[in-house]
Amino acid sequence: MLAVGLIVPPEALAQARHAAPVTRRPARPQPAPKNPVREIQKLQHMSPEERQRVLQSLPPERRKKVEERLEQYSKMSPQEQQRLKQDLEMFQQLPPERQNAVRKLYSDFQKFPPDRQKAIKKEFKKLRSMREAERKSVMSSEEFQKKYNRSEQDFLNQMVGGAPH
Repeated sequence: MLAVGLIVPPEALAQARHAAPVTRRPARPQPAPKNPVREIQKLQHMSPEERQRVLQSLPPERRKKVEERLEQYSKMSPQEQQRLKQDLEMFQQLPPERQNAVRKLYSDFQKFPPDRQKAIKKEFKKLRSMREAERKSVMSSEEFQKKYNRSEQDFLNQMVGGAPH
Protein backbone atom coordinates (compact mmCIF):
# COMPACT_ATOMS: atom_id res chain seq x y z
CA MET A 1 0.00 0.00 0.00
CA LEU A 2 2.92 2.32 0.73
CA ALA A 3 4.23 1.83 -2.81
CA VAL A 4 0.83 2.75 -4.23
CA GLY A 5 0.81 5.85 -2.02
CA LEU A 6 4.05 6.97 -3.60
CA ILE A 7 2.47 6.89 -7.03
CA VAL A 8 -1.12 7.92 -6.25
CA PRO A 9 -1.81 10.65 -3.67
CA PRO A 10 -3.56 9.30 -0.52
CA GLU A 11 -6.52 11.64 -1.15
CA ALA A 12 -7.14 10.00 -4.51
CA LEU A 13 -7.04 6.55 -2.89
CA ALA A 14 -9.58 7.65 -0.26
CA GLN A 15 -11.80 9.15 -2.94
CA ALA A 16 -11.60 5.96 -5.00
CA ARG A 17 -12.67 3.87 -1.99
CA HIS A 18 -15.91 5.86 -1.67
CA ALA A 19 -16.67 6.18 -5.36
CA ALA A 20 -19.29 4.13 -7.15
CA PRO A 21 -18.01 0.70 -8.21
CA VAL A 22 -16.46 0.64 -11.63
CA THR A 23 -17.31 -2.14 -14.03
CA ARG A 24 -14.15 -3.53 -15.46
CA ARG A 25 -13.65 -5.12 -18.80
CA PRO A 26 -12.24 -8.62 -18.72
CA ALA A 27 -8.48 -8.50 -18.90
CA ARG A 28 -7.02 -9.07 -22.34
CA PRO A 29 -4.79 -12.08 -22.57
CA GLN A 30 -1.17 -11.00 -22.37
CA PRO A 31 0.96 -11.89 -25.39
CA ALA A 32 3.50 -14.60 -24.78
CA PRO A 33 6.91 -13.18 -23.87
CA LYS A 34 9.13 -12.77 -26.88
CA ASN A 35 11.65 -15.52 -27.32
CA PRO A 36 15.00 -13.92 -28.25
CA VAL A 37 16.20 -17.14 -29.87
CA ARG A 38 13.16 -17.24 -32.14
CA GLU A 39 13.65 -13.55 -32.93
CA ILE A 40 17.27 -14.23 -33.94
CA GLN A 41 16.19 -17.26 -35.97
CA LYS A 42 13.61 -15.12 -37.79
CA LEU A 43 16.27 -12.56 -38.64
CA GLN A 44 18.61 -15.28 -39.87
CA HIS A 45 15.98 -16.66 -42.22
CA MET A 46 15.23 -13.24 -43.76
CA SER A 47 16.84 -12.07 -46.93
CA PRO A 48 19.73 -9.66 -46.31
CA GLU A 49 17.55 -6.78 -47.53
CA GLU A 50 14.68 -7.68 -45.18
CA ARG A 51 17.04 -8.10 -42.25
CA GLN A 52 18.68 -4.77 -42.97
CA ARG A 53 15.28 -3.05 -43.13
CA VAL A 54 14.23 -4.54 -39.77
CA LEU A 55 17.55 -3.67 -38.13
CA GLN A 56 17.47 -0.10 -39.45
CA SER A 57 14.06 0.40 -37.85
CA LEU A 58 15.53 -0.26 -34.38
CA PRO A 59 17.03 2.40 -32.11
CA PRO A 60 20.85 2.45 -32.51
CA GLU A 61 21.69 0.78 -29.19
CA ARG A 62 19.06 -1.91 -29.60
CA ARG A 63 20.24 -2.50 -33.15
CA LYS A 64 23.83 -2.95 -31.99
CA LYS A 65 22.78 -5.52 -29.36
CA VAL A 66 20.65 -7.45 -31.84
CA GLU A 67 23.46 -7.49 -34.40
CA GLU A 68 25.91 -8.76 -31.75
CA ARG A 69 23.51 -11.51 -30.69
CA LEU A 70 22.85 -12.43 -34.30
CA GLU A 71 26.57 -12.83 -34.89
CA GLN A 72 27.08 -14.86 -31.68
CA TYR A 73 24.18 -17.12 -32.55
CA SER A 74 25.39 -17.69 -36.11
CA LYS A 75 28.77 -18.85 -34.73
CA MET A 76 27.11 -21.52 -32.57
CA SER A 77 26.84 -25.13 -33.62
CA PRO A 78 23.31 -26.47 -34.24
CA GLN A 79 23.57 -28.34 -30.91
CA GLU A 80 24.51 -25.15 -29.06
CA GLN A 81 21.64 -23.30 -30.72
CA GLN A 82 19.21 -26.04 -29.68
CA ARG A 83 20.54 -25.99 -26.10
CA LEU A 84 20.14 -22.21 -25.94
CA LYS A 85 16.58 -22.48 -27.20
CA GLN A 86 15.75 -25.15 -24.59
CA ASP A 87 17.36 -23.12 -21.79
CA LEU A 88 15.39 -20.05 -22.76
CA GLU A 89 12.12 -21.97 -22.93
CA MET A 90 12.84 -23.41 -19.48
CA PHE A 91 13.64 -19.91 -18.17
CA GLN A 92 10.37 -18.56 -19.54
CA GLN A 93 8.46 -21.26 -17.64
CA LEU A 94 9.83 -20.00 -14.31
CA PRO A 95 7.62 -17.77 -12.15
CA PRO A 96 8.49 -14.05 -12.46
CA GLU A 97 10.23 -13.86 -9.07
CA ARG A 98 12.48 -16.80 -10.00
CA GLN A 99 13.24 -15.20 -13.38
CA ASN A 100 14.28 -12.04 -11.55
CA ALA A 101 16.54 -14.04 -9.23
CA VAL A 102 18.18 -15.68 -12.26
CA ARG A 103 18.61 -12.28 -13.94
CA LYS A 104 20.26 -10.93 -10.80
CA LEU A 105 22.66 -13.88 -10.64
CA TYR A 106 23.51 -13.35 -14.31
CA SER A 107 24.08 -9.65 -13.68
CA ASP A 108 26.27 -10.43 -10.67
CA PHE A 109 28.24 -12.94 -12.75
CA GLN A 110 28.91 -10.34 -15.45
CA LYS A 111 30.62 -8.13 -12.85
CA PHE A 112 33.43 -10.65 -12.38
CA PRO A 113 36.49 -10.25 -14.65
CA PRO A 114 36.58 -12.72 -17.59
CA ASP A 115 39.33 -14.87 -16.04
CA ARG A 116 37.33 -15.20 -12.80
CA GLN A 117 34.15 -15.93 -14.77
CA LYS A 118 35.93 -18.84 -16.40
CA ALA A 119 37.15 -20.18 -13.03
CA ILE A 120 33.73 -19.72 -11.42
CA LYS A 121 31.97 -21.45 -14.31
CA LYS A 122 34.37 -24.39 -14.11
CA GLU A 123 33.91 -24.66 -10.35
CA PHE A 124 30.13 -24.44 -10.66
CA LYS A 125 30.09 -27.37 -13.08
CA LYS A 126 32.11 -29.42 -10.60
CA LEU A 127 29.97 -28.42 -7.62
CA ARG A 128 26.62 -29.11 -9.24
CA SER A 129 27.70 -32.66 -10.08
CA MET A 130 28.37 -33.40 -6.40
CA ARG A 131 26.04 -34.60 -3.69
CA GLU A 132 25.12 -31.93 -1.16
CA ALA A 133 27.35 -33.26 1.65
CA GLU A 134 30.38 -33.45 -0.64
CA ARG A 135 29.64 -29.97 -2.04
CA LYS A 136 29.42 -28.50 1.48
CA SER A 137 32.69 -30.16 2.39
CA VAL A 138 34.44 -28.75 -0.70
CA MET A 139 33.00 -25.27 -0.20
CA SER A 140 34.09 -25.14 3.44
CA SER A 141 37.61 -26.38 2.66
CA GLU A 142 40.62 -24.15 3.14
CA GLU A 143 41.60 -24.67 -0.50
CA PHE A 144 38.21 -23.38 -1.71
CA GLN A 145 38.40 -20.41 0.69
CA LYS A 146 41.82 -19.48 -0.69
CA LYS A 147 40.88 -20.00 -4.33
CA TYR A 148 37.74 -17.81 -4.27
CA ASN A 149 37.17 -14.45 -2.61
CA ARG A 150 34.07 -13.87 -0.46
CA SER A 151 31.87 -12.53 -3.28
CA GLU A 152 32.85 -15.44 -5.54
CA GLN A 153 32.11 -17.90 -2.75
CA ASP A 154 28.72 -16.28 -2.11
CA PHE A 155 27.94 -16.36 -5.80
CA LEU A 156 28.82 -20.05 -6.13
CA ASN A 157 26.83 -20.82 -3.01
CA GLN A 158 23.76 -19.11 -4.48
CA MET A 159 24.25 -20.89 -7.79
CA VAL A 160 24.22 -24.31 -6.17
CA GLY A 161 21.16 -23.44 -4.10
CA GLY A 162 22.60 -22.19 -0.82
CA ALA A 163 22.33 -18.84 0.89
CA PRO A 164 25.13 -16.25 0.82
CA HIS A 165 27.39 -15.99 3.89
